[in-house]
Amino acid sequence: QDHQDRQPPGKGCQDQGKDMSNEISITDYMQRGGWRQRVNGALMGVMSCEAFNAGCLAALADPKLRSCSAESLGRAFLTCASMGLMPGPQQLVSLIPRGGQVTVMLGWRGIACLFARLPQVAQVSAVLVHIDDPLTVEPFHHEPHPYDREVTSPDNCRGGYLRIEYTDGRTTRHHVSIRKILENRKAAGNSSVWRTYFAPMALKTIYRDAWARAAVAFEPGAP
Repeated sequence: QDHQDRQPPGKGCQDQGKDMSNEISITDYMQRGGWRQRVNGALMGVMSCEAFNAGCLAALADPKLRSCSAESLGRAFLTCASMGLMPGPQQLVSLIPRGGQVTVMLGWRGIACLFARLPQVAQVSAVLVHIDDPLTVEPFHHEPHPYDREVTSPDNCRGGYLRIEYTDGRTTRHHVSIRKILENRKAAGNSSVWRTYFAPMALKTIYRDAWARAAVAFEPGAP
């Protein structure tokens, strides 16, 4: 279901009346002087410029992206570099052609990666709560069953949380209600993906909500 992180591209990046054959290609754009310096500065040592460039070119398997201008693609690639995330098949970020420009959309895998890079974080993981799971709030205690109680629909889901484990041994949770999950499903319209893959889509909602609400402080060394 990796492709589910993408949203429908709509009309994409059409040439809007310009002769695309007269424009510089993205490969030529990335070979210009200064590109390597800008990418390395944005990546801050997370990966090599060569590896990042390879991921960018792999993302261009989408023909709608290939029709976008080199300048628009270059800006999108630099946005990805500023987060230290490679576009491409890993779906850490998605490149969405919209209205003549490329929009960068952070995927749930990218969110998990960014959380895990924080120096105070050891691990993050999203968990769904089945209606039959033993659960207490104060103090919090949840016992998900590994086999018999699988969340498959809103009918057997109470919500979920992002479990955040810190390097000093602490654990916190960012809770997401079933109401919020259903709001996200409604915003997606009549989506067959939500009907077919409710649990994976609900887990993605937990990651995205935790990111949007800054569930973990982003300052180095922050608690």
